[in-house]
Parts: sequence; C-alpha cells; structure tokens
Amino acid sequence: MSRTGPHGPSGPDDLTSGAEPDLVLDLSPVSFVDCSGLSLLCRVRNRVRSRIGRLRLVSPDGGFLRLLRCTGLSGAFELCPGLPEAFTGKDSPDPASAAAA
Repeated sequence: MSRTGPHGPSGPDDLTSGAEPDLVLDLSPVSFVDCSGLSLLCRVRNRVRSRIGRLRLVSPDGGFLRLLRCTGLSGAFELCPGLPEAFTGKDSPDPASAAAA
C-alpha cells in the first residue's frame, strides 16, 4: 500500500497528509489480508475522513469482501469492483451482496 516516487517510497501518512485527500487503493493483486493489513486500511480511512477526503478500495475478490463482512467492516469502506468504477464515480456495490456472489 505504498507508492514509490522520485524520492523513495511514500507511506500512508504521506498520502493522507494534505487537505481533502482523494485515494484509490487497488487491492486486486493482494491475495491475503491479515489483521495488520486491516488495521492499516482502517488507519488510512480514519486519516482520510478526518481531512474530509475520499478513499476507495478496488477489490473484485469476493474473499476480501467476505473478510470485511466477517469483521464488521463491510460498511466502513467505499468499495469498487474495478479501477474504471473507482474513477467514474459510480456507486459502490453492496458489499454483502457482492460477497455472497
């Protein structure tokens, strides 16, 4: 969940330090998320919300959506099934129905 820029890797704090951050995190290549990964996502979400920003998670994987549902976090994130939807501003699908699919 970091990006590399001209001066090295940027962490979540760098990405969310400005006013009204607008982030899209593509989790498509992620095959496993543990409690530390969920904690990091929640931290990023809280920082973005405190700065009146927007965070979208891209994950077409039903396993990640089930994980969010099982941990009580299904309503905590704006979810998008793919990158095009994340950038077009279309509403996120209902995570519970997407996880059941």
